[in-house]
Amino acid sequence: MRDQIQQIPIDQIDDHPDNPRLFLREEVIDGIAAQLEESHQFDPAHALLVRPVNGRYQIVRGHHRKEAALQANLSTVPCWVREMSDDDAYWELGLSNTQDGMEGVEWGMFLLGIESGKGGAGQRGGVREFARETDQKHGTLSIYRQAARVYKKLSIYIDSFLTPDELSNFIRTKTYHLAAIHGAPGELWLQLVDWLMDTDAPVVMVKDKVRKLKDLDAAIPKKWQQTFLPIGQMNNDDGLAQKAKRLVALADGVEAMIDGHEMVDRESFVASFHKWLQDGVGGYSWQADAILDYQQELREALNKLSARPTKNLHLFVSRAERMQEIEAESIDLIITSPPYNLGDESWPMGGQGRKPREHGIGYGDSQEEQEYYNWQVDVFKELYRVAKEGASLFYNHKPRNKDGRLIHPLDWIRDKDNPWVLRQEIVWDRGSTHNHSPTLFWPEDERIYWMTKGKPALPESSIGASTVWRFHGPVADTWHPAPFGEELPRKIMEAVGRPGITVLDPFAGSCTTVKVALDFGYTAIGIDISSEYLNKAIEENKWMIEHEI
Repeated sequence: MRDQIQQIPIDQIDDHPDNPRLFLREEVIDGIAAQLEESHQFDPAHALLVRPVNGRYQIVRGHHRKEAALQANLSTVPCWVREMSDDDAYWELGLSNTQDGMEGVEWGMFLLGIESGKGGAGQRGGVREFARETDQKHGTLSIYRQAARVYKKLSIYIDSFLTPDELSNFIRTKTYHLAAIHGAPGELWLQLVDWLMDTDAPVVMVKDKVRKLKDLDAAIPKKWQQTFLPIGQMNNDDGLAQKAKRLVALADGVEAMIDGHEMVDRESFVASFHKWLQDGVGGYSWQADAILDYQQELREALNKLSARPTKNLHLFVSRAERMQEIEAESIDLIITSPPYNLGDESWPMGGQGRKPREHGIGYGDSQEEQEYYNWQVDVFKELYRVAKEGASLFYNHKPRNKDGRLIHPLDWIRDKDNPWVLRQEIVWDRGSTHNHSPTLFWPEDERIYWMTKGKPALPESSIGASTVWRFHGPVADTWHPAPFGEELPRKIMEAVGRPGITVLDPFAGSCTTVKVALDFGYTAIGIDISSEYLNKAIEENKWMIEHEI
């Protein structure tokens, strides 16, 4: 049937239901309406293109002109009437808008209605075919389509929060922002768009935030995403993935601890924990200290209910260089800090080095340097014996100055008889020191040496941490003369820990490493020459142990 031009009553003309324009341009409508009011007629040269549908007419081209005619109080408008299939009418709808111009998001909305699999080998209807007919770049159209996917999924939310003028500006200016958001997992789109509506961030900032949130998403297993994924809403998103990874590790540790008490109703305790976390989203659930406090209270309650030995805990009075209690190739991760051979004599402390500390450091720690050197190499060899292939050893020590000469742990770490492979050195900035010698720079740093037995066994997620760690040492005047704080073993286990591993500290002392390993749900072994220290740790942590120390 040939096209026909007819005068059609406006009240019989319907907008196309799939018109990709998200808003009509008022300036265009006003301009056309002014011309109509001045001429009192609609030039047939500008007739609308319509098609018959169910006894009425549907616009294919001319939505602005219809609105202008209504504004000019015209009762009829000239229309080209053409029989068209749904697919042909939609295609023409897109081609017609190349003349009037659309924003990128609107082009994307149109492209979502095209099957991208078409448009090759002479076929009509695909994105590539549309790009050729309209002389647009296929890559640009792909960006438009990505932006439209985000907008379409969240259009109800976006439209409800923005005024018409704000929405118009959003559609005009945020195409590339929305396309960047498309690169994030779909469950993150809402919080990213919510952030975008409140900021004038450039596209490069959106891309950077998307990258960080993708890292965050990768760090959080699906079971914890409802609780910890919203942490991405925080304005300061630096280090969020590492923070989330730590929170996940703590939450896994709570569940592992519950699993370790076989006589209790696991489902009930786990459900209570998840509810507690969910109630605290945005607040205490995102604070590591709060989860640790919850875990400690829960541990005490579970111990009372089960009245059984603490699962996965093994403590032995023994020596680090002769650990007969431990089988060969049974340990996955070793975290330890030996005595530093600082000497038993008084040594300078506060007051600019003028105030000595009485009783040295509080325990015997005075050997000839070569004797100490040889002892540490013997310890390395014994630790290597009990370590599995792929095991890691994190060895905390520090450079010392004795008789005006620097003594460095690398001296014995690099000894030819040390079988471990030195992988990396971490600098621990403690921010303070016990040694305020007036003739030296104050040594506020220590070292953590990462050694491996063969290729290290690591979790799938990236380590995501620097080689410089900044946190204070433990609180002074504790019952053990030289403990280290929980932050040190916790950072290590967050980085390289895996479910089901066994952790050893051959210089257990106050059992900080042991406690943190149990918090993560790992099997923990502590070795120390002092039964007093081990028993004090058992008492302080309210552990129950099967054998006598």
